Amino acid sequence: MNGHLSKIQVANLIDEVSQLNSEIEKTDKISSSIINVVGKFSTKSSEFLAGTIGAVIGGSGGYAISLWGASIVFSGPIGIIFGVASSLLLWRGIGQHKMERLNRKDYMARENVLNAIKSLPPDAPQDVKKKL
Repeated sequence: MNGHLSKIQVANLIDEVSQLNSEIEKTDKISSSIINVVGKFSTKSSEFLAGTIGAVIGGSGGYAISLWGASIVFSGPIGIIFGVASSLLLWRGIGQHKMERLNRKDYMARENVLNAIKSLPPDAPQDVKKKL
């Protein structure tokens, strides 16, 4: 050949470029959808996101179990519930639970002190007020 493309080669090249453009458009649509979903989820709390991920994984597990003969009506919801519960427990961990319990104790102690201060008579000595 003399360095020129035949009409068939040009037609094939044009067809391939058209297919490539079509795939690029599909990829753009998918990435726009992903960006929209990520934008919506970025405003949610981390516990919500962990629960959502757990629900998806659990639901997928429930569906997989249904492929082995279990009823999807039962295995799907059970998988979702198990996935949400386990993901939240893993995400929050024991440390978070202890922290919340300490926060509740601290809140109750502050409420007790504030109630004690409020219940003092107006003519209570200043040193008693300072001790509280």
